Amino acid sequence: MRVIEEKRELHIKDNYDVIVIGGGVAGVAAAVSAARQKKRVCLIEREFALGGLATLGIVAIYLPLCDGRGHQLIGGLAEELMKKSIQYGTGEIPDCWKPEGDVEERKKTRYKLRFDPTSFAYGLDEIVLENEIDLMFGTSFSDCIMEDKSIKYAILENREGRFALGAEVFIDASGEAILAHAAKEETFEYKENRRTGWYYSYDGSEYKLNIVNDNLRAEIKDKNYAYSGIDAKEVTRFCIDSRKMVFESAASFRKERVVTQVATIPQFRMTRRIKGLFDFKEADERVEFNDTVGCFGDWRKAGPMFYLPYSSLVGKTKNLLVAGRCISADEGGWDITRAIPVCVLTGEVAGVAAAKKIENAIEHIKDIDIEQLRVELQNNNNILGEDN
Repeated sequence: MRVIEEKRELHIKDNYDVIVIGGGVAGVAAAVSAARQKKRVCLIEREFALGGLATLGIVAIYLPLCDGRGHQLIGGLAEELMKKSIQYGTGEIPDCWKPEGDVEERKKTRYKLRFDPTSFAYGLDEIVLENEIDLMFGTSFSDCIMEDKSIKYAILENREGRFALGAEVFIDASGEAILAHAAKEETFEYKENRRTGWYYSYDGSEYKLNIVNDNLRAEIKDKNYAYSGIDAKEVTRFCIDSRKMVFESAASFRKERVVTQVATIPQFRMTRRIKGLFDFKEADERVEFNDTVGCFGDWRKAGPMFYLPYSSLVGKTKNLLVAGRCISADEGGWDITRAIPVCVLTGEVAGVAAAKKIENAIEHIKDIDIEQLRVELQNNNNILGEDN
């Protein structure tokens, strides 16, 4: 059965150069990098704090910026946000990765750290406001209006009601390709998430980060413990089952410690991504692309190095880029690129690319000058390959 929603006019609240949907680390990076290119930017976030899984999801480990063999692979905003994550809270950059640090020790110690999620969220507020980005909390993306294979308006809802915002370029950093899906991009849904519970406990003197989850790589024998990140009923079931897992875990120390903080958003590993112009693959290790715009390692093991192809951020929509967990990648590639540093890298690339599309009046975002983009990224201290 269906009902017909009454037709209504929507107020166009404002028009921007760039609108970013999603205020996780990728969205923050996209918004900041576009704003630093002197573009007027609006950042939309349905929750009430920035950082997404890193903060509200308590995934409080800033995974490596290096390859595990002593070489730094990611710089730019990813390194800047790593430092921001510990500016107001706990956490420490490994001594060997500080200026004048022991280069030999870097081969044994990865460039990563653990941060306090609440302090990081505050730091992200600060960097967004410093860059004069219009930020809208508690605002949900609902739909978009298309014109000539471009997004003309995003339809949004918050406590003020339903309204539209226009922009020249849109960036989907939602983590679930919600804007890309609405724009009729081809997408893929991952339906085999497992229960996950990152939480903090306190014993009167020490806070502890606890991590419990089902084995991510074991064969799923009971389909009741495989969850889609898109289906509303399964999202609800995942949240309830994961919280139950947390408190079953905490039962072993209930008399000595109390649970103080649990995730306020579902800690899904993967949900939905685009099928863009190029699917990045785990098998692409050390394959350099004509449109390489960055590089990164494998957070799971030392050694591998990967190049980021710009075409993994682009689909058929003329003025849409994706960043973070919803870039175009196969399952193995997705597992690598969903890490915080790579999400920030893709966000920074998207923000700079959006600015270049506007400045050069490029019709389709896929056709921007890659060399011009690479130069701008290198000027922002990004590492594009083994040569630098």
